[in-house]
Amino acid sequence: MNHNTLFLRLEGAMQAWGGHEAKFAMRRVAEAPTKSGVIGMLCCAMGVSREEAASEGWLAELNELKMGVRIDRPGVRWWDFHTVGAKQQMQRAKGDTREGAMLTRREYLCDASFLVALQGSGDLVTLLFEALCDPKWTIYLGRKCCPPSRPILAEHDHLSSFDNLEDALVHLPWFRRVRGEKPPQKVECLIDWIPTEDQPEAPEDAEIHYDVAKSFDPPFHIPRFVI
Repeated sequence: MNHNTLFLRLEGAMQAWGGHEAKFAMRRVAEAPTKSGVIGMLCCAMGVSREEAASEGWLAELNELKMGVRIDRPGVRWWDFHTVGAKQQMQRAKGDTREGAMLTRREYLCDASFLVALQGSGDLVTLLFEALCDPKWTIYLGRKCCPPSRPILAEHDHLSSFDNLEDALVHLPWFRRVRGEKPPQKVECLIDWIPTEDQPEAPEDAEIHYDVAKSFDPPFHIPRFVI
């Protein structure tokens, strides 16, 4: 069977998928895994560096994957504080500077769980599946301090074939973590919208997400439509 869909389970005590509005001193997180974050994770599994991702054409190929995210557990938001750097020239209220470190705030999603479906050519999704089975570098959920609490490929039917992402995301059942836990009546999904001949323009309720990476070093992203 020629598989076209790869499933990922992204679950952990903390996740941090940075949105385009995240600034150096105020690092906000998106509500769900971003496309650039998932592709960065795949590059880690394959051992592709930030520079190689663009120079060797990996970003161009991986960006062609269609992505859908099922938000099984949205999690809760949590902040912590970091001091960054040392002996930086920090501006003072008097107008002069002094040596010091920058205080930053970083946001996380705690206790969240997502099912990600990626659709593409059979050769590509098989290559990515094999890389995730034996990753070259450490896999993390957005930031290096956020390891997954379950294997990325922890569910059945890691590789399957579906006509569209909607069918793929309803295929796998909602995961119960404790006996007797009841699934929600519905869960939210975020799905790539791709123009077609019948619908060349995005629907009015489509959202714009600036998370398609054209370069990781330096970071540069372009938008995509999500429904």
